[in-house]
Amino acid sequence: MLPDKSNPRWRCLVSGELDVTYSLLATKFLMARLNRAAKADPSAGNLSKLIDEAYVFFQTNERIAAKDLQAIFG
Repeated sequence: MLPDKSNPRWRCLVSGELDVTYSLLATKFLMARLNRAAKADPSAGNLSKLIDEAYVFFQTNERIAAKDLQAIFG
């Protein structure tokens, strides 16, 4: 089960504050893109949009991204 979007680790994840080694290539690509977008526009509205995108990705791919979720939320 995914942590709620209000969990502060989501914000740290999309902003690039978390240093995570991902096992799934799709997660690596997504996080690199989201981190770049967060650095370009660190506003609260943009971060919220990026968290939504990451959440939907992990919700859709929860089973295959289980190792990455464990690395993030341990």
